[in-house]
Amino acid sequence: MDRDNTSPDPTGEDGSTDTSTAAVFPPADELYRALGTANRRRVLYYLLDRQAASMEELSDFLSGWKAATAAGPVGPEERRRTRTRLYHTDVPVLQDMGLVTVEEGSDGIRLVTVADPVRETIRSAIEYEEARGSVPTR
Repeated sequence: MDRDNTSPDPTGEDGSTDTSTAAVFPPADELYRALGTANRRRVLYYLLDRQAASMEELSDFLSGWKAATAAGPVGPEERRRTRTRLYHTDVPVLQDMGLVTVEEGSDGIRLVTVADPVRETIRSAIEYEEARGSVPTR
């Protein structure tokens, strides 16, 4: 594993490796820190399938998830808090860990290429929440 938390793709026919498409493979402590809040787990899970989303789309997704597990709909004030937390806390943490990139000049967030064990760990975290009844089932 490289020092920059990446694992190069398999060697090409010419023996070279293309580290520009290296899969991110952070140390376990960093990955578990990224998964340490429900919002960050859910953002990563959402991006596994979609690869990219706007801040607004992620806010809608998280608010919908909360509404599905709460006694009723999420109001505008809670949606605002969710978006603020995403913008100022959750997305910067994921970006600092190298798991997402933020498109300059927009609010687009993109999941970087992650190693298969990272994908499996993200999915397992959501499956664990489902087993506990903490999230709506897929």
